[in-house]
Amino acid sequence: IWCLIHKFAIQDISEEELSAREGLLLWCKKNTKGYKGVKVTNFHTSWQNGLAFLALIHKHHPDLLDFDELDGKNAQENLQMAFDIADKEFDIPQLLDANDMVSYKPDEKSVMTYVAYYWKKFAAGNKQQKHGRRIGKVAKSQQENKQMETDYEKRAKALNEWIAASDKKYSDPEPKRFGNCLADVQGKQKEFGGFKKKEKPTQNKEKNNLELLLINLRAKQKNENLNVYTPPKELSSAAIQGNWDNLDETQKKYEKALRDAVAKMKYLERLLNRIRARAKKILVWQKDKDAFLGEEVPKKVSISELRAKLNMIGAFADEHKSVKTAQDGAIEIGKEIIEAEHKTADECMDTTIEMKKGNAVLEKQSAQRKEDLEKILKIKLEVEQMALDFAKNSEKLNLFLEDALLSLSEPVSASNVKDVETAVDVLKNLVALHKDSEPLEKEIGELEKKIIDAGENPHIFGRFTYEQINKKFTEVKGLFDERAEELDAEMKVQVENEKLLTQFATDANAYVKWTNEIIKAITAEGDGELEEQLVKLQEIGSAAVKKSEEMLKGCTELSDALEEKDIVEQAEFSTQELKVLDDQVKTTFSKRARSIDEQILAQKDSSITPEQLKDFKETFNYFDKDKSGKLNKNEFKAACAAVGEDIADNELEGVFKQFDVDKDGLISFEEFIAFMSSVAHEGTSFEDVISSFKSLAGGKDFITEGQLRSNMDKEDADYLMSVMPKIKEGVFDYVKYAKESYNGQN
Repeated sequence: IWCLIHKFAIQDISEEELSAREGLLLWCKKNTKGYKGVKVTNFHTSWQNGLAFLALIHKHHPDLLDFDELDGKNAQENLQMAFDIADKEFDIPQLLDANDMVSYKPDEKSVMTYVAYYWKKFAAGNKQQKHGRRIGKVAKSQQENKQMETDYEKRAKALNEWIAASDKKYSDPEPKRFGNCLADVQGKQKEFGGFKKKEKPTQNKEKNNLELLLINLRAKQKNENLNVYTPPKELSSAAIQGNWDNLDETQKKYEKALRDAVAKMKYLERLLNRIRARAKKILVWQKDKDAFLGEEVPKKVSISELRAKLNMIGAFADEHKSVKTAQDGAIEIGKEIIEAEHKTADECMDTTIEMKKGNAVLEKQSAQRKEDLEKILKIKLEVEQMALDFAKNSEKLNLFLEDALLSLSEPVSASNVKDVETAVDVLKNLVALHKDSEPLEKEIGELEKKIIDAGENPHIFGRFTYEQINKKFTEVKGLFDERAEELDAEMKVQVENEKLLTQFATDANAYVKWTNEIIKAITAEGDGELEEQLVKLQEIGSAAVKKSEEMLKGCTELSDALEEKDIVEQAEFSTQELKVLDDQVKTTFSKRARSIDEQILAQKDSSITPEQLKDFKETFNYFDKDKSGKLNKNEFKAACAAVGEDIADNELEGVFKQFDVDKDGLISFEEFIAFMSSVAHEGTSFEDVISSFKSLAGGKDFITEGQLRSNMDKEDADYLMSVMPKIKEGVFDYVKYAKESYNGQN
């Protein structure tokens, strides 16, 4: 009886009884390892408590029982449970009796025969599961591709919407939008700086990531021989780049308008300081003259006093004319500020009205006072012309000197070379006027001396002595050289600043252009084998990273120099923006290289994990009895059986010769692994997938829901049934599905 059982039940394990027993025993050990209460060392007592049978069932079908709830003390119940499950679920006949197994020492050959049914069933099941895994792998890949397509379109649409919103936001660089004072405009400039330095670089990084995502998706589909995804026209890389280029142009126009607005507001602020200073002097003068013109004429007044008062009215008229000229100049300054709708327009308007009103009052008072004096004085005596001339000339020269001192005392303030050149022109004009005033200054001194020599008071009509005028005249002259030196120094500073700004702009623009080009080169779809593409990418990427760091370092050094000179805000780019570009070069290179590596690994996937390799080594060593590092034919078959691979006797000879590469009549460990790799390989080509479907479908050209669910994960089966053409309820056309999925199969 045993010979018959051995012949028909377990001969597939090995032709030799010893190898058959050891192969089956080792298979049982491996598949029950780690189960509590189970230690398989033989085919009799190791099986008496029933846990070993249940461990084998749980190992291959964990859904059929809860092993943790079992107790080795319930031996008969455990055995009957195992026999019932094996009979019901796997059609394994109950060759053993639970009561006999517990009451007596089990017959070794009977147990071995019964366990062989388990081995047969589960070894065959492994092949079906392998086909299920292969189809599941294809399903997962298609789900991943679909998710990548959905992710790309969602993110590309969001990026286009951001570009459109940003383009609209900055498409109207009307100066009024920036505000009506320097603080408002600088606030807009700060806000725009956030867009340039943070918001836009973040979106630029997203744009590059999207382009890389699309390239990787298409490369993945191409390598898997699937239909290659083409995004909607408006979401293509070219369309997104076109929108991005339009935003760049809009940004440049807006930025230029913003810089112009800042320059204009700085100019208006300087005008404001000038009108305030001049208006203050004019209003003080008007108040002073209002008091002068409002004095009552004494009842007792000498002819000389009357003459003096009349002369002072005349002097006032001349002085008023000069002040009126200065006032008109201040009003013109205010008019420019008002027309520019500056924040202080109302202040300038009020100041203008106040000066005009004060001027009108003075004119009326002056005319009235003159009329009053002329009524009192019918006959005028000779006018003390020299004293009057002294006063007139002193006031005139003093007004010029006061203006000059005010101008020369203001600190040099310039934003660029043009500002310095304007200040130089102003200084030259002051020097020329000062030179032209030398005869007048000399004449004032001579007048004072003549009046004193004549025994009269030369200061009766004027507020100043010649000593005061001369002191101011000398002081102004002394400030010319000092101001010239200041302007010369400032000119050097501004020239150097402009050189730095120009150099930084040149280097930064070159860096931006280079990064755009190198990112395109890195992300370009390659030709040839993936290994060749990776080598070429490594050469380009390594050189690019090094060059990027060198170019960024140069730009950063220039930016630091601009920072030291406090002019970095005038630069077109910030170091933060350039560092973002450097990061994009490195990130793009890293992601692209990683993507190609993953594709190479996907192509070379042998489906043997490190854990499997360790298991195969232990099995090989177990059957290598003579420790020669070789297995004979029977040992090879037994080792294969121990890891669940069934080789029929009529196939053994051909398999053995195929993998005995060195033709020494033995199988080395490397040759054993080569065989296991060929068995474990789960290819996903069109032919592989069709073969797996056909195997699960029992050779038919359609597959049922039950056949899918019995050999695949629930998620993979659900997905396949949602996309496969349905023939009828629960029946699917896998051939049509495969042809539609794989490129060139329709």
